[in-house]
Amino acid sequence: MTTDDLKAVARREQLSWLDLRDAYHHVRFQQRERRAWKWTIRDAFLCRTGYRHLGHYKAAFRRAFTDGDHDRIAGFDVLAQSLAAEHPELAQDQDPAARLWELVCEPIDRMPPPRDSVAKAVDLLTSGRFAVHEGGANDVDEDF
Repeated sequence: MTTDDLKAVARREQLSWLDLRDAYHHVRFQQRERRAWKWTIRDAFLCRTGYRHLGHYKAAFRRAFTDGDHDRIAGFDVLAQSLAAEHPELAQDQDPAARLWELVCEPIDRMPPPRDSVAKAVDLLTSGRFAVHEGGANDVDEDF
């Protein structure tokens, strides 16, 4: 999303483009934060296994992924325990190996397209849920 794109949307919506820019950056930051823990754990997992791409790992252990059983992969539970020590998100509510297996099997949670983030930023501004103050401090009434 370029500055010219934001300015065009701001003109169309009759908003200050600086306010829209701030709201847009806030929305993107929130979207990135919601996904960052998964990305970090996946990267740590691949680093520990020595694979550069999750597809390579899945190909190497095709039978386990076909059967949906991480017990077929030697040392997977030990690796999950090790990662859970560094990333407590893995140990929440269940066995770390089961949670890691879910993360490895689910599709990568990608960021939404910028146009969706701009639409959300416009919604925040027009609904009054994103307050812009002089000096750059912003308030959001609710988490989206």
